[in-house]
Amino acid sequence: MEQRKFRMPTAYTILFCLILLVALSTWFIPAGSYDYADGIPISGSYHAVAPAPQGIGAALKAAFRGFYDAVDVCVFILMVGGFLGVVMKTGAIDAGVSNVITRLQGRENLLITILMLFFGLGGTTYGMWEETMAFFPLLLPIFLAAGYDADVCVFDPQALHERATYTEPQQTSQGMSLVLVGGETALENGRPTGLCAGRAIRR
Repeated sequence: MEQRKFRMPTAYTILFCLILLVALSTWFIPAGSYDYADGIPISGSYHAVAPAPQGIGAALKAAFRGFYDAVDVCVFILMVGGFLGVVMKTGAIDAGVSNVITRLQGRENLLITILMLFFGLGGTTYGMWEETMAFFPLLLPIFLAAGYDADVCVFDPQALHERATYTEPQQTSQGMSLVLVGGETALENGRPTGLCAGRAIRR
């Protein structure tokens, strides 16, 4: 009988298991809280409070409550992602990328500087963090068109499993089918090709 291979659970399964684990811990770990001043916990003010064990109902509703608490971030990503998807179908993104690269020929570092300043200001002013994910489909074509190396990984999310340890750091990940570094094949069918196409980044 063939032994079944371990399959890495999906992100949703892992998150749901963590929610159940946290809910279960509320029945055993003593509850406590800090006193706050202007939203900052006061050192040494920790004290016990009445326990509030969470049942299966609270665990099932936790994901919806989390979505509700972060609804502004979720809606922003959905709106921008949907907008970019529609615009990409029209070909406007490709035309815009070509125009930007033409205008910045040989000065692509200026584009990176401007983008990093934009995201840095967003992160320091109103805490933009997850929202940057919505812009990745727009930024990646620009960097590729500018001539930067393309590092691409092709893998099965259901079978991906990290095997490297502190004692055996050379172990490759399971479920990784293809890895391109600088446009060259570094790993194929789960096995390294021996090609070292990466380049050191020098200041």
